[in-house]
Amino acid sequence: GSVRTDAADPIALHPAMRHNLLRQRALLEGGRLLAYETSHLLDVAEQHPDASARSTAHGEASLLTPIVKAFLTDNGFAGAQAAQQVFGGHGYVHDFGAEQCVRDSRISRIYEGTNEIQAIDLLVRKVVPDGGARLEALIVRLDAALPEGALSVLARQALSQWQAVTRQIVQQAATDSELPYRVADDYLRLAGLTLLAQGWARADAVAARSDSDFHRAKRETAHYYFDFVLPEAGLCLAHIGAGQNPLPHLQAPFA
Repeated sequence: GSVRTDAADPIALHPAMRHNLLRQRALLEGGRLLAYETSHLLDVAEQHPDASARSTAHGEASLLTPIVKAFLTDNGFAGAQAAQQVFGGHGYVHDFGAEQCVRDSRISRIYEGTNEIQAIDLLVRKVVPDGGARLEALIVRLDAALPEGALSVLARQALSQWQAVTRQIVQQAATDSELPYRVADDYLRLAGLTLLAQGWARADAVAARSDSDFHRAKRETAHYYFDFVLPEAGLCLAHIGAGQNPLPHLQAPFA
């Protein structure tokens, strides 16, 4: 009879699956960088001996918190869905628990009052009321912390775009109070993508100090992020631009 032989290559070598896995790694490991930064700010806000430093850290943490809650849980759910695609076939998906991960991760986008509320909290409650002043200060600090390097140039461009669109929204919100609500979701995602860009630029500079497999993988992931994930910020900017136009009102039976 015929003899079964194993496939020539593991599935991780297929380009489509490499994209899938690298994207998950870039977003999830980048998300950890953002979570650690936010946690550090919370520690500074509570424990730093200088009152001014505590106040600044508290303000920055309040800006980052809704981004951490919404952007990271959106990416976690997307990653769980993408993992199913790697397995293929319901038997594999079920046996390895991938479908349960999808169900479990889905609730994370609702736990804190839905991610849409987090987006409103960021833009409507925290950015627009002070004219974007706290956010501007955060962007200046993040820009100054970037090391020299090609990825830092791209990260600075992303920070500049975030700053510019924030100023535009703040200005237009003075005459269109619904605008921040219409663009809040895309604004939060733009913020998340930008924050991960500066985080990966810094991580790449640190990883460049060593040639170990671990550090090479970090650098490869950083470059993948800038090549294939950060460009999605352009779509967010396009949506924010289109959001300047009023949304149509839904007719029955949706209203």
